[in-house]
Amino acid sequence: MKVKPLKLCKAPKEQLNRCTLNIGTNSPANQYLEAACQSFTVVKRTIHQYGDFSLGTYINRFTPSDHSKAYQSRDDLYQIIKQYCHSFTDARVAKLLVHDLATNPVVLTANHQGTDYFAQSVQGTLIFALNRLLSPQSPTVPVFAFGNVPLNNLTFPRGMLLYRVNQSQLKKMPLKAPLFPDRLKRRMVSHTPKFDQAMVLRLKKRLKQMVLKNQVASDSGSIAAEILDNDYCNPAVMRLPDYSHQATALNNRIWKQLFRNKKPSADLIYLEIEKIVSQLLIRDLADTQSLAYQVMFEQELREHTLEALNRVTGCWNYETLCRRAYPHFTNEDQKYSNHNAGTVFFWGIDSSGRRIPLALIKSNASTAILRGISDHGKQFETPFTCQSLLEGLQQRKLLPSLFTCFLTIAFARGVVCVGGYHQGEYLPLIKQGLVAALHQTKGYHDVAHLIENVSAGSYLSGMMAVMSKIAMEDGLAPAGPVEIIAGGGITHDEIEQMRALTVREAHIAGLFETVPDIIRPALLETDWKLKLAQDCYQQLKNKVIIK
Repeated sequence: MKVKPLKLCKAPKEQLNRCTLNIGTNSPANQYLEAACQSFTVVKRTIHQYGDFSLGTYINRFTPSDHSKAYQSRDDLYQIIKQYCHSFTDARVAKLLVHDLATNPVVLTANHQGTDYFAQSVQGTLIFALNRLLSPQSPTVPVFAFGNVPLNNLTFPRGMLLYRVNQSQLKKMPLKAPLFPDRLKRRMVSHTPKFDQAMVLRLKKRLKQMVLKNQVASDSGSIAAEILDNDYCNPAVMRLPDYSHQATALNNRIWKQLFRNKKPSADLIYLEIEKIVSQLLIRDLADTQSLAYQVMFEQELREHTLEALNRVTGCWNYETLCRRAYPHFTNEDQKYSNHNAGTVFFWGIDSSGRRIPLALIKSNASTAILRGISDHGKQFETPFTCQSLLEGLQQRKLLPSLFTCFLTIAFARGVVCVGGYHQGEYLPLIKQGLVAALHQTKGYHDVAHLIENVSAGSYLSGMMAVMSKIAMEDGLAPAGPVEIIAGGGITHDEIEQMRALTVREAHIAGLFETVPDIIRPALLETDWKLKLAQDCYQQLKNKVIIK
């Protein structure tokens, strides 16, 4: 049988250029912030429009003005969330989450799934929750985190990150303390088996050695050990079926310890978005009127969508996917490389829990297949039919792509997804392409108008409001959960102080973890973290919370 790729037109490629930088007489923090504005349009726009706004005022703008006109009902989403929550919290909190989402359908989607010690995402969650933490109604803080990242991702879901380090370790900050063994480091969080007590014991020994070698502060080592004893080894956490569920429970438990009284007025609900979307797709792919079904199986709309979103970040590079699916199309050194190709609608999952980019290939006039080659050179192929997709999702051989997650949650059901600076760049382009495809297809103009009204540019991460003194008198560095807990937790008055911090100041506090995303390492001075720590102290010592 002759197999030919779908015919696609070329779409303009989204540009996110890594910045070059020459530090002049201006302060390092101001120079780095300018570099962030050059690299990310959403950062530049946010600083220009809201830089002098307080965080408390800024986060109120995420609330949609009219959320009643989504294309699909959110009732099935609420039902799935209730079921998901039962594994780590009580029915009261699950019911409260559904109530909050029905009232204000806004979720944080800037984070990666895993036990979260990455200061940028931990503090993004804190900032997202600031107004809720002062509410007398005890609201929830919904986070839909992406689980398609490997354990050795920048956010390091593989273990713990520690920020209060000896000055000699500053260049390596945050220090990594792995929980999972090296052989699993490339496995996706979504498909990682649960940890056990033996793994926790090895991590405790590693932490003890880090303290003895004076690499990390002793109070940080003590708090990390307490978390391992009291939370990781808690029987309710240990008996959960996989690491993704364990991480959800741990994030909820650690969140409560961030506050001085250990009883925050808002519950953190940290869920894996792919697990939610997989359950929604089981319903949507059986409904010919759902947006997901129509985009995937109404042939004209599918062709237009594939064309409009080709080479858009978060979607797919179809030409590269075809070369990967049929290695003889390209040379040997390109054979199994991802080349940032994305994937069409779903990732395939190999036996090692790693994702496989998939191309959608026409096999004849009426049928198509999803096809890809794993990193180990093994072929993955499945018919592109509703039944085959449903089986793949249920058997955990397929995982919804980033595009499919936003298609199902944001565009179909009108949920506002508040992301980081990467999402702030690509999600508006995805919406633009999807709307163009709908307008281009007969009978979908009304749907296009509904999608046009969905918020796609809400941006939050990259900001921080809590910093930690490193082993020097005049330097500030990020604070993760270990440092916040070791510093005594956050008080009610400090929440008010965080709310008063300006958006620009919060961006400066977050630069430690923004800079590696915007500047090539070769262009950074070897002591850039030290200079930034000193500059942050001068600019922010009377503004941020210091732990």
